[in-house]
Amino acid sequence: MKILIIGGTGTISSAVSRLLAESGHDLWLLYRGWRSEDMPSGIHHTAAGESQTRAMNDFKF
Repeated sequence: MKILIIGGTGTISSAVSRLLAESGHDLWLLYRGWRSEDMPSGIHHTAAGESQTRAMNDFKF
């Protein structure tokens, strides 16, 4: 299943993201750019904070 999480890098949402990725889901994260080093491999992710409007325009889900 293709799943989009807005956020996904906080304490609870990172655990949810990890479980979904390990379960084989096609996981996409749109986040503010914090803690990207903690993301499991195989996740599509784009940092898109308030100052990154171009990244949000380029994000294709």
